[in-house]
Amino acid sequence: MLYYSNLVIWPRLSALVFVPADDIIMRGLYANITNFSTTLAGLYGACVMPWVNNERWQLVSLATVQTIFVGALASLDLDSKARTITFLMLAGCASTSTSILTFGTISLGLDDQADM
Repeated sequence: MLYYSNLVIWPRLSALVFVPADDIIMRGLYANITNFSTTLAGLYGACVMPWVNNERWQLVSLATVQTIFVGALASLDLDSKARTITFLMLAGCASTSTSILTFGTISLGLDDQADM
């Protein structure tokens, strides 16, 4: 549920709540935060994950970051655009990184790739 709410509901809800209807550029920015966070998560997966080597603690840390930003989103108001974009970007990056790490770890642990 956290993954779905992070990547589907929050960007659309933030665009509806925090951006006026006549500001098309900001609506587009809020709608594309998911794509930007996926790119950052891919960079994290390529550059940082191989060097840390503790998959369990990476998963725990990333899940903690996601949970922190769920509570942090409650502190936003209509005038805090920079914080809204930052919170959505970091929470989306954490949730996508979790799935990258989980799927990669599971696929490497299989004896036969036909089991996927």
